[in-house]
Order: sequence, then C-alpha cells, then structure tokens
Amino acid sequence: MEFIPKRRIVDLYPETIEVVLKRVNLAKPGEMDNAISLLRDWVKMQPHFKRRDFSDAYLQSTIIASKGSLEKAKGRMDRLCTLRTLLPQNFSCFDVEKSFASVLEVVKPIILPKLTKEHYRIMVAKPNKTLDAGEINDAFKYTYVMGDYLKQTDCIAGFIAIFDLSDVNMLELMTKINPMDLRQALTVYFEGLGLQLKGLFFITTSKIIDTLIGILKQILKPKLVDRIKIFKSWDDAFEFVEKEIIPVDFGGNEKSASKIHDDWLSELTSDDFKKYLREINTAKTDETCRPSDKFNEEYAGMPGTFRLLSVD
Repeated sequence: MEFIPKRRIVDLYPETIEVVLKRVNLAKPGEMDNAISLLRDWVKMQPHFKRRDFSDAYLQSTIIASKGSLEKAKGRMDRLCTLRTLLPQNFSCFDVEKSFASVLEVVKPIILPKLTKEHYRIMVAKPNKTLDAGEINDAFKYTYVMGDYLKQTDCIAGFIAIFDLSDVNMLELMTKINPMDLRQALTVYFEGLGLQLKGLFFITTSKIIDTLIGILKQILKPKLVDRIKIFKSWDDAFEFVEKEIIPVDFGGNEKSASKIHDDWLSELTSDDFKKYLREINTAKTDETCRPSDKFNEEYAGMPGTFRLLSVD
C-alpha cells in the first residue's frame, strides 16, 4: 500500500530529513533502509496481520515515531492494526467531505504547511462555537484521516497541537467531553499513529480550562502534562511558535486558515487518497491467528482500560 501525493501541502526544510534521522540514530548511509527492511520482514511473519504490504514511507514513519527502536516499531505496528480491529467505527470514513460536512461547519482542524525551527509540525483547531459530543468525536475521526495522510507523506521531529477556544463556552464544553472518548482518541494518536507530542497549547481566557487540564492529568503522564500551556491570546503563543508560520487569521504571516483547510480537503478527497485510505483501513488483525503467548493485555476490555499514555 502506498500513496504518493500529486502535490505537497506540507513542506520540509532542506535539512529536515537529516535532522530527524540523526535524532533517531539512523542517519548513516543505509541505516534507515536496513531498519525498514528488518521491520518489513517482521511484518511478513505476523500470522495475525490481515495485510502485510506496507510502504517504505509508512514503515519509516513508524520507526521515527518509535525513536529508531525496531522493537518499539513492531509494537506500534501491532497496536495500530489492533486498534483498527477493535475500533472500526473510528476508521470507516472514506469520503471526508460527506462524512464530516456537519462538523467541518463548526471546526476545521488544519495542519500547517511549514515546520517550526525545531522541525515540529503544528495542528491548529479553532471551533466557531461549542461542539456537542458527536461533533467532538467526528473531529477526532477527521484528524485520524489526516494522521494516515501524514504517515505516508511527512518526516518530522515532533508535533504541536494548538486549540483556540476563544469562541467556545468552556462551561458548556465541559459537559460535552466524555473522558473515556478522550482517552480513546489519545490512545489512537499516541499509541497507534505515533504522535510525538512536543506541545499542547490552549488559547482561552476562561478559568474553566483548568477542569479540562485536570481530566488530561488523569490520562497523561507528567512528562506530557508538563508540555501543556495556556495562553490568553495568540500574541502570548508567539513566544513559543514562530509567527511567520501561523495563518494570518491568527496574527501570523502564513496564508489563511481557510485556504490551508481547502488544500487539505482537496488532498483528502482525491481519488488516489480515498483508495489508499480504504486499503490502509483493512490493515487489521485476526485475533484467532495471534500467537497465544503474544496476546497484548493492554487491549483487554477495550475501550477505556488503557494505562497512562506517554510519549517521549
């Protein structure tokens, strides 16, 4: 399975790939190619994998998300295939324009085209009103599709998520958030897609944000909680992210958020990507074929029984 976009909507610096490979100790000639080959050989030997034809880009993305560790990469491959099996409702939307038309009227999550100087990718979401529980879950599912796109097309050192909640009634929002659904979503992001979170930023003047942070503290390990920051405005956020890569709507110098969203929607609705999405979502597991001594108890009782989530 492979997807090669006809145009790039996410850019890299000329040195990004070299920097990222150095950080995972696979920068010497042939090292990453060898790691990909070893991971592919392992995948082919897994009797419980329903598909085994993953692209080089997909395997490389998994290895990078695992900080160069093949053992961790194997576990991550297994986890994402298992999550696709246990949570099919989260991986069944193949036409995002139709499936998410309603939620995209409320919030348009975008992933910015340019990287930070640290080679981090930034996701921005600004709801124009308070989302209900169904819209929150649909927004999660939409970003899972974006994650599958990035696993084939990107090479980054980490990820920053920025939620501008300035137009949201925080008191009402807290009544819509289901902690178990939130835990499940974070499990897909971190344990499945391999999101390496370097920053989780909220923009709001409401003190009720502390309630949301309290929920996150129950789910995330302290290392991740320490990466949470709350800003009253985008001007405050510019102390931590470069203004030139942020959309003009938020006081930056990049093209507008609506244009970036249109670029993403064009890519995610292309025939080539929809075909790829259908294929990658068949990468599930057949638990009757899993070696009994290798059953991973972290999936028992799914959903909602995961341990604390951590990302290095």
